[in-house]
Amino acid sequence: MGPDRRQADWPAAGHLGAAMALGLGAQEAFLVTLLSALPTGTGPFMLAEFYGRNGLLTGRVVLKTTLLSIVTIAALLALG
Repeated sequence: MGPDRRQADWPAAGHLGAAMALGLGAQEAFLVTLLSALPTGTGPFMLAEFYGRNGLLTGRVVLKTTLLSIVTIAALLALG
């Protein structure tokens, strides 16, 4: 399972966890789902570059999650 698949799974897991385990209402569960659909920030890339680790891979993850979040967030907003 690659990072693309996990990006799609986290919003669903966040929604189910918020709705069931925490007993949140529909609006609060929707907000948790929306926040969990956000992309990986640039912080991990900056740390990878600073410490001389795999900046190329980290940059790719940031780019892919950002592109996927555009679709995910747009779909969630259309449904909500």
